[in-house]
Amino acid sequence: MNRSALTLVEVLVATTIVAIMSAIGVAAYSTYETAGMKSLCLTNLRAAESAKGAWASDHPARYSAIQAGTASATLSDSDLAPYYPNNGPAPLMPVCPSVGIYSNSHTIGVKTSCSLHGSF
Repeated sequence: MNRSALTLVEVLVATTIVAIMSAIGVAAYSTYETAGMKSLCLTNLRAAESAKGAWASDHPARYSAIQAGTASATLSDSDLAPYYPNNGPAPLMPVCPSVGIYSNSHTIGVKTSCSLHGSF
């Protein structure tokens, strides 16, 4: 007997196999995407800490005043902008890719943290 078409059962089996494989792939992708966002967030936190450290090295007098408590420990975006990557006309301040909120990213002497991922 020579067949040239697929039976309904064969089509359903193939469709089921494809559906199972895609479900596994989507679940794995979601896990990897979440891990990637957390990793990027922690990298941004390190960049914020590094920018504060670089600013402190370049401004020893004001840093000493901050440590002595005679100056504000909070810096502005313009204070830290030269120390962030992609420093151009509009430097990219670090933001959490998972829409978390960074706290203390401009405060000297306090570790920067994310509302979703914590600190590094």
